[in-house]
Amino acid sequence: MKRAIIIGAVFAMLACGRGYSDGERAGTVFKFSNKGVFMKSWEGGMNLGGALEGQHGAVPNVWTFTVTDPLVVPQIQQALESGEPIRLKYVEWFKAGCSMDTDYEVTAVIPTKK
Repeated sequence: MKRAIIIGAVFAMLACGRGYSDGERAGTVFKFSNKGVFMKSWEGGMNLGGALEGQHGAVPNVWTFTVTDPLVVPQIQQALESGEPIRLKYVEWFKAGCSMDTDYEVTAVIPTKK
């Protein structure tokens, strides 16, 4: 039994903090808030456009993300206030840590051309 617990703990330590994928998403930020009791992070929601088929009809195509870099926060807040679409660069974690609500951590805001 102890061996199984140790193996599980080692696997969890190795799996957590591993980047699974990275990429960019574009859309309009509709929600951005600072959440957490002990370890705060910025959690947001972005409407990617279009709709998905849900159980009760069409639902908005929404992507939720986390921001831990304080230099990225003002850029997203500005996009939220302006309502302008933005592009976000992100890393998808294999398993997010306890300081994040989502598996997607935004690392940068990419300027959009007008």
